[in-house]
Amino acid sequence: MLDEGATLNIYDPKVESSQIILELSNPQLNLPDHLVKKRVNLFSENVLEACRQAHAIVVCTEWDIFQVNLKFYGVTVN
Repeated sequence: MLDEGATLNIYDPKVESSQIILELSNPQLNLPDHLVKKRVNLFSENVLEACRQAHAIVVCTEWDIFQVNLKFYGVTVN
């Protein structure tokens, strides 16, 4: 998505921001560090703020907090 010019809002309260930027700046992804920093917004305290005005939401976790919140908002999770 970053290669296509997307802006990512990332919420991960367990991973340091610097680690997220480091992994997204991996040379195999062909994206320079300055572009990653420009296209990635990091949210460490509020999942709803990270989702605000999003065109798409991707949840890649099995953490209970997300399952509870998704069920609360009426989203079916298989």
